[in-house]
Amino acid sequence: MKELVFGLLVFALLAPAGISADGITVDQAVQEALTSNLGLRSAAKKLEIAQRDKDWSFQKFFPTITAGAGWLRWNDVSTQKRLIGLTPQLSPVIFTPDPQNIGAQVNVQFTLSLTTFAAVRQTLAEWDEGRIDYDAARQRLASSTRKTFYQILGLLQTRDLLDAQVVNAETRLSQLEAAYKVGIMPELTVLQAQVAVENRHNDRREIDLRIHQALYGFSQLLGRRPTKDIELSGTIDPQPLRGDISGDRLADQYLERRFDLRGLDAQDRVLQAQSTQVDSAAYPQLVLGYSADPSLNDPWHNNVFAGANWMQVNGALSLQVQWKLDALLPGSWYWTKRADLQSARQGLQEGRKQLLDAARAEVIALAEQIDSSKTALVSLEKNVDAARRAETLAQAAFHSGVKSLLEVQDADLQAQAAQLALLQEKIKLANALIDLEVALNTPLEEIHGNQE
Repeated sequence: MKELVFGLLVFALLAPAGISADGITVDQAVQEALTSNLGLRSAAKKLEIAQRDKDWSFQKFFPTITAGAGWLRWNDVSTQKRLIGLTPQLSPVIFTPDPQNIGAQVNVQFTLSLTTFAAVRQTLAEWDEGRIDYDAARQRLASSTRKTFYQILGLLQTRDLLDAQVVNAETRLSQLEAAYKVGIMPELTVLQAQVAVENRHNDRREIDLRIHQALYGFSQLLGRRPTKDIELSGTIDPQPLRGDISGDRLADQYLERRFDLRGLDAQDRVLQAQSTQVDSAAYPQLVLGYSADPSLNDPWHNNVFAGANWMQVNGALSLQVQWKLDALLPGSWYWTKRADLQSARQGLQEGRKQLLDAARAEVIALAEQIDSSKTALVSLEKNVDAARRAETLAQAAFHSGVKSLLEVQDADLQAQAAQLALLQEKIKLANALIDLEVALNTPLEEIHGNQE
């Protein structure tokens, strides 16, 4: 008996069942989780960063602009002397500047290269990868929320089964105690009934603890503070796919929609962009530059507003073609980086093939589980009806003195086991349908429609 109850408790932790109450429904729970879950909100911020980088990716074409202004004092003015003319006697005229100077500097450089276009492409690919990762996180959260919701319903249903057993055990104990007082029932039978009542009370306390623990985890999925004060509303009534299900056909039709496969494809596009960026280093780039460095000597005695007093020594407009030839040297970073990225892409493709095979196997297994559960539910429902009938007859026989207490308790446990088996199979089916949605990244409604 203890082994059966223990199995019931373990199962209830692993799978859901049905109950109805005024409270949050499974769809409301999923919506609240998608809105308030802290982990998903953190992932949304990462996507927001990638979105911003994508929207402003054109800034990679902006020129580099630097500007500055300041004061300069020469330590040795003699080094700044310069010839400014000749006298009529052909004597040189030497200008000795003042040590004090003020000046400004502006540098503008615009580089046009294949690397810039590859960097933009990489930004777009990284955004696409981030978007797929975020959508996958939403899907995982929705699936976890549904499963946890049904898990808690299963615990509540299990508690209802235990409550019914407690009531039955307490009722029998009261009857046996009354019979014992008038001397028509042995003390041993009363003691056995007392033990049965206490065992069920202990099981009831344990299931309450497990319900509270599950609710604490569920509240965190919803983005709430840990609490056990959550009312659920709903039942487990899985609607299996109609007709025979072919896992291979479902895989052929929907498998490429999976987020994990699409995520690997996005990673491959990022690697392609990185490869293009490395390849572009082997090509020349066009550099357009402009610089200006106006300066004023002896600003304390010269008019700073007179343009003639300002001099420009190194300002220029330039147009250059630059080529980093060191990238072409044997053994340079260029060749090793290209080889690294090529190996990374090959490894990614091999991983995708393996993931594709594993995903197909998962879909086939889920399809077989759904077919098996559909068949099992029919016989298990009949079994529950028979077990309940047997329990009713056993109780009637006990009241009439035909059956013993142990026989009635065994009938109770058999009825409980039958209900538990039915509950377990419903949950297997519900979980398989949820997992199938995730495995195919396709709503069941669409799969239902295409099955017809």
